[in-house]
Amino acid sequence: MEVDVDGLKIKTRLHPKVKVGTRVWLSIRPEKIELTADHLRRAPHEMTQGNDLPATVKTRTFKGSSLNYEAILSNQQLINLVISDEATRYQPGDKVHISWATEDTIVLID
Repeated sequence: MEVDVDGLKIKTRLHPKVKVGTRVWLSIRPEKIELTADHLRRAPHEMTQGNDLPATVKTRTFKGSSLNYEAILSNQQLINLVISDEATRYQPGDKVHISWATEDTIVLID
């Protein structure tokens, strides 16, 4: 199933109570999100059927054992990410991809 979020297509598992036009909320656990540099992104034929959104890092803040990022998606929406144990540290202005598995998208009915 795909959900349109301000022009972005987000893949989710089928939900038995959701029909076309139903208003839903989507949730993804922070530890399920992967942040990857644009140039390290896997080729389309290597990717699973997960979600992959291009973004640009706006800010990075250290918070103890994690890094908080603000990133701007292709539809200009701002997203906040908390990434733990990250070897690569991205700078403001870096092009990245935010990805996660389809089954990690939780659909909540309004």
